[in-house]
Amino acid sequence: MSPITSAQILDNNRIQILDAAEMRFREVGFGKTTMAEIANDVGMSAANLYRYFENKNDIGCACAKRCMSERINRLRTVVHKTGLNAPERLRAYVHENLNYSFEISGNDKNISELVLKILTEHKDMVFEKVDAEMALIAEILAQGNSSGEFSVEDILVTARNIQTAIVLFDVPTFMGLYTL
Repeated sequence: MSPITSAQILDNNRIQILDAAEMRFREVGFGKTTMAEIANDVGMSAANLYRYFENKNDIGCACAKRCMSERINRLRTVVHKTGLNAPERLRAYVHENLNYSFEISGNDKNISELVLKILTEHKDMVFEKVDAEMALIAEILAQGNSSGEFSVEDILVTARNIQTAIVLFDVPTFMGLYTL
């Protein structure tokens, strides 16, 4: 068994910090959460917390990136699932996207505060997520064109249109308005 490296310890501490922060953000909201509370939740001093993250905004961004990455990974799994034709794959993609939104919203009004912060202050993160989702949809459409199941003239425009159509359900703030 190899010894644990300092990089592994740092990564583990970062994960613990993000887990604690996300729980706090869900319980009391982003604005009411303090660095000292997050540090206390992971059993470290607030000063030590700054070794891992510059500020609370940095933690919020890292939590959002982690969430976005998890969503893309789940969607990618659906896109690459064997045994589905293109229409089934597209339906499964939309269904997984909605399921994920429903799971993270979980009747949790406080998470919307962080989502709004990311939408307004970190548009680059949002556009990166949207582009990744559109690329996955385009992949499904291209597969459908290749198999003859679809006849899509402009795959990128169609992918953008599909992504735009489901975006209302993609944001936890709006997901709470509808049942799954």
